[in-house]
Amino acid sequence: YYNLWAQVYYILGRYQDAEAILVKSVTIDPKFEQTQMLLGDTYGALGRSEEAARAHRAAILIAPESFADQFFNQRIAFYKAHPDQLQEIVAAYREVLAERPDDPKILRVLGRLYSQLGDRDNAVRFYQNALVLEPADVQTAIALGDEYVLLEDWTRAVEAYQRALRLDPQNARAHSNLAYCYARMGRLEEAIQENQIVLQLAPDDYISRRNLVLLYRDTGRIEEAIQTAQPLTEQTPQKELGLTWMLLGELYQTAARVTEAITAYERAIEAQPDLVEAYMRLGVLYLEQNRPHEALRVYQQLAQLTPDDYVVHRQLALVYRELGQTEQALEAAQLALRKAPAEQQADLEQLVADLQAHQTGSSP
Repeated sequence: YYNLWAQVYYILGRYQDAEAILVKSVTIDPKFEQTQMLLGDTYGALGRSEEAARAHRAAILIAPESFADQFFNQRIAFYKAHPDQLQEIVAAYREVLAERPDDPKILRVLGRLYSQLGDRDNAVRFYQNALVLEPADVQTAIALGDEYVLLEDWTRAVEAYQRALRLDPQNARAHSNLAYCYARMGRLEEAIQENQIVLQLAPDDYISRRNLVLLYRDTGRIEEAIQTAQPLTEQTPQKELGLTWMLLGELYQTAARVTEAITAYERAIEAQPDLVEAYMRLGVLYLEQNRPHEALRVYQQLAQLTPDDYVVHRQLALVYRELGQTEQALEAAQLALRKAPAEQQADLEQLVADLQAHQTGSSP
């Protein structure tokens, strides 16, 4: 009854009320792990790390699985900011392990904890020991591969992911991680094959789709890259959408599909108005297409974003010259010259001189 009300208060964010009930409940039955676990979570929500670790430790010693439930990652995120208390949680599990040395669940939890501590050697050791006791556990094999990736031990990572796939050939995560390893090893065709499998298993996996696009691009298969990239504009999270349109624009530009490239860069800017590279590429394309007024609009916007970038002001000068606006061109060129590094000033000095000569020659 007490725990039910405490849970309600916890959900409502009334942590002090939850604490008051749970402290009373612990005095009644200190061996009830759910009470200790919720009390630890409550102390965590209140930012009281030492008390949180003490309560969580008590729960772990009563029922070790209670800490590693669906809220495990949230608890670890809290303790990562309090490494001394995270060590206490590890110590509690080491105590449990001393009593249950052949329990793969405890070994897996210790692997996860050491991984969060950045102790790769211990994380690998505990995952390996867990696999010895439970060799058919797919998730542990994947977790072991992830540790090897963080160690940049690509060969062992590949072995771990291949082991997971022998157990579960349809595991999209294992295929995706294996693709990443192959790419890092320079085995690009195998990386492509693995990413293709991921998209067959999980067509909406935008990360694997994006990786496959990059692999196609890097192996010169531009049309395949474009075809694969097009669904990304619907799958990519909003905060990354500008970069997706940017990538698609680059592919269209490489394929000499200029109109589509221009549209993609415009969409990139619409999605992410501070994406400088999209403005630069778009301005160049407008100039190449003899559309100086559109180029001028783009470079003027870019100059507001990057007022100290001499390249932008140089481009503005060139566009103004193209439009026959010599006075504005000279002003932009002089500004570019003031902002340019020493090694770039000679060309800009020549541009300024040419514009001054043109201005003098056209004067009455």
